[in-house]
Amino acid sequence: MITFPLDVSFKRRNLDYDPSKIGNHDYDCTFLQYMNTFTGVPFEADQNSHCHIVEKFLNNALCASYPKLGVAKKSEFITQTTFKATVERNAKLRM
Repeated sequence: MITFPLDVSFKRRNLDYDPSKIGNHDYDCTFLQYMNTFTGVPFEADQNSHCHIVEKFLNNALCASYPKLGVAKKSEFITQTTFKATVERNAKLRM
């Protein structure tokens, strides 16, 4: 039996697609159309290469079907009024 140490940390890979869009009918239809174009691995390959080709195709399908629209803000820390006041204050301090 193989055991793994519990204190091993690893870096998670950032997703190149937006998982919140999964389940939306329009995006799901695009994903299914993309997946239907997969014809399999076109040549005989070892298991690692085979898995890499399939994983790469799947990741490309997810990125094309569920695109990210840029960086989303987690929360709004500074209001527009506060930001404007800060800019004006900094401009006065530089004089």
